[in-house]
Amino acid sequence: MSDPPRTTPEELLPQHIHFGAGSFGLGMVVEICHGQAGLRTVVVSRDSNKEYHRLLKAKGSYSVLLDGDSNRRMNLSPSLRYYTDQDLEQIVEMMAGPSVLLITTSVRKENLPSIAPILARAMMRRSQQTHPTRLCVMACENLSENSTELRKHVELHLLPNQRQHLLREVFFCNTLVDRVCGSISCSGGSVDVPIEAFDVTDLLYQAEC
Repeated sequence: MSDPPRTTPEELLPQHIHFGAGSFGLGMVVEICHGQAGLRTVVVSRDSNKEYHRLLKAKGSYSVLLDGDSNRRMNLSPSLRYYTDQDLEQIVEMMAGPSVLLITTSVRKENLPSIAPILARAMMRRSQQTHPTRLCVMACENLSENSTELRKHVELHLLPNQRQHLLREVFFCNTLVDRVCGSISCSGGSVDVPIEAFDVTDLLYQAEC
């Protein structure tokens, strides 16, 4: 008799998926959602040979330095998933999971069209399942109506009836975010992101349906 399929305990399933492993994504979005809010976060990024990416893969963690001060260090250990085109099905399956409540991006405006097909596939997969709550998507990019812009790119990959599902079940929340994040360094065998220190309540999210 074959063994039953293994299941992941609910407390280990991701709640938040973030696209982008640059200084702003690691230094602000992941720091707030994972470090401060305590969400189980998976950082998704295209495979890269940059030195700090290689170190992130090896260590599985990084540090943010408040106001660039090495004595005010916070260590963060979100899950990290680097992918190639051959891994997209696994990424889509993870994004469509019922535990996922929030998807964020910090990939720069010009890269939104490249992640839109992945989001569209995940949303089509979600439409075939039952989810207890709406999915919230936040594009944390430096442009006005950033999540609305992302939604337009996603809709290009959906049929009309799928777009109706998108409007009912997915909430694209425009964001107004402001934090200075310095260049990522990886000297001394650790990945460090210098960030401006502020309280999370100073961050304003402007939501639009």
